[in-house]
Amino acid sequence: MYNCAKSGCHDAITGAEGYKLDNYQDIVRRGIVPGNTSGSKIWRSVATSSGEDRMPRNAAPLTAAELNLLNRWIAAGAKDSGACTSGCDSNNFTYSGAIAPMMNLYCVGCHNSASAAGGSLMDYASVKNAAVNGRLIGNISHQAGYNAMPPGAGIQLSDCQVAQVKKWVAAGAPNN
Repeated sequence: MYNCAKSGCHDAITGAEGYKLDNYQDIVRRGIVPGNTSGSKIWRSVATSSGEDRMPRNAAPLTAAELNLLNRWIAAGAKDSGACTSGCDSNNFTYSGAIAPMMNLYCVGCHNSASAAGGSLMDYASVKNAAVNGRLIGNISHQAGYNAMPPGAGIQLSDCQVAQVKKWVAAGAPNN
């Protein structure tokens, strides 16, 4: 539920409307009826084309391929394939493959404009700026003198995710 469990929506910190959709147990407990696509609240929310119940809010609807995948997963019994766990690979540290998705998932819910506290992290140029000035690594590593990010007691990126950012920065923060 990558489109759902991002900062400012249904992640572990925000849990908008009481829904935390960042792990398998929470996904199936509140919104999925295994084997019954039409009876699953999450399905109805993402398959709705308009209205206030449509998800994701303030974002593009899921693609036909994403809807098809979700439909097939629910219809097949919504089994835990392990896809909800961190499949982090610290050797993948490209901007497009690791850094941008990480920023979208954990950061842009709050850092979505230049006027946001700490600035924007919505595009390559703003993320590179935070990387080059040292703020990005200091914040995500919870180093003294920096703002611990993502915010929240006990919330921190995994060691693997921090390693991905550090390797990307050490490589010159390329737009790759």
